[in-house]
Amino acid sequence: MLAVTQVFRPEPMEVRHARDLVVSLLHDAHLPTEQAALVVSELATNAVIHGRTDFEVEVDQEDEHIRIACYDSGGGWPCRRPPAGDGDSGRGLRIVDQMCDRWGVTWKDPGKVVWAELSVPGEALTA
Repeated sequence: MLAVTQVFRPEPMEVRHARDLVVSLLHDAHLPTEQAALVVSELATNAVIHGRTDFEVEVDQEDEHIRIACYDSGGGWPCRRPPAGDGDSGRGLRIVDQMCDRWGVTWKDPGKVVWAELSVPGEALTA
């Protein structure tokens, strides 16, 4: 139904551009945007901070799920960590975990894809 991929540079401003892309696509398709905006922001932020390479965001909607995936060719293993006190780090994947139905990591050579799936509410499916 909906499948779009776009590449972004590893710069903080690109997180906003990735979020704007996802929100615009979902809005145009009459799909919910709030949770997806937060999820893509967290995935893109992690790609910028930890991957440090160009990153690719893919948005796909199949039946009852929206799938958001973020690919970067950097190393490392994405995992939930305890937040560092009042610091800015350690909350991203915890937020993703709370916002989506499921998420995971798929390894690519080089790099990885961190993906998340969100349910589409029944009323959005019939709109």
